[in-house]
Amino acid sequence: PLAALDPAARDALADRGARLFEEQACGQCHLEGEAPAGVVVKPLAGLAGRYSLDSLVRFFATPQPPMPVVALDEDDRRALAVHVLATWGDGAAAP
Repeated sequence: PLAALDPAARDALADRGARLFEEQACGQCHLEGEAPAGVVVKPLAGLAGRYSLDSLVRFFATPQPPMPVVALDEDDRRALAVHVLATWGDGAAAP
């Protein structure tokens, strides 16, 4: 889903998305090593098979429970989507 992006733009968006992933504490629900005791982790591996970049950006605007709505503007949702797809989209396990 990221092939159409210029590589430099993709890298810049992914870096910004990684910061947002950390700031929004996404790892508490999506990464085994960061999830508090009792939280059932929702893995992110393989997202490219279910989402395009645009559809993941839309999902972040209106996620399905139990994922909370996060107050991010369109540009930040796009950056977060690029990071998530670049990191886990191809089925890779969490780093």
